[in-house]
Amino acid sequence: MTTTELAEHTVTVAGRPIFYADAGAGPVVVMLHGGGPGASGVSNYGRNIDALAANFRVVVPDMPGYGRSAKGVDKNDPFGFLADMIRGLLDELG
Repeated sequence: MTTTELAEHTVTVAGRPIFYADAGAGPVVVMLHGGGPGASGVSNYGRNIDALAANFRVVVPDMPGYGRSAKGVDKNDPFGFLADMIRGLLDELG
């Protein structure tokens, strides 16, 4: 797992909480995890954060429906919903 100090945050996007952790400084790398039981940003990428945080700001969100982010997605357009939520997160982070 990671030894880098991770800052944990929650932002609201379209009225729903999105959790993310970040570490490091510099150009931003956003790490998006896939699905499956137990999937979350840090659980999927914990072994990669240290190496990347040495040179980058690493942003590791829990995708909507996973980890500490809001549960449930738009079943009519799940991928569009996820893209909109991550775009909203990135807009919140500037």
